[in-house]
Amino acid sequence: MQCSPEGINEFQAIAKEDYGVELTYEEASILATQALLLYELIYQPLPSERAARQRGSSPAPAPHPGQATPDSNQRDPGTLGPA
Repeated sequence: MQCSPEGINEFQAIAKEDYGVELTYEEASILATQALLLYELIYQPLPSERAARQRGSSPAPAPHPGQATPDSNQRDPGTLGPA
């Protein structure tokens, strides 16, 4: 995977503005490419989702943390007041 020259320049600017690090074009190119490859790797579906897609079904989405499930009678610990 290759980054565009504009993307590399933007990566250099972000590194300087956010982290105070001045990167050469070559350093920025390597780091930006590594970041994209890492993102591509972790953005893959989970094995259970891959298997469900191969079967032609989709797994039920996991509830958001703190969100009650249909079979849950528990109070959300993030709320205030009596149950």
